[in-house]
Amino acid sequence: MTPLALTVNQVAHLLQVQPNTILHGIDRGDIPAKKIGRVWRVPSSFVADYLGVSSDEADKIITDLVATVPAWGK
Repeated sequence: MTPLALTVNQVAHLLQVQPNTILHGIDRGDIPAKKIGRVWRVPSSFVADYLGVSSDEADKIITDLVATVPAWGK
């Protein structure tokens, strides 16, 4: 099952940027996110739209990502 939201670290890993880049995008309002406790969560639908892939492709990419990148972190 594909998660509905990803952590900053997971999004940064997928987009091959530093986590601070994602946090700056969240602060500027360029990246939609919700803070749950102390952890920001980015909707997986945003990542799929940003990458310009179909929902099936996004499901596979995100499922593979979640299996390799820990969810804990920024």
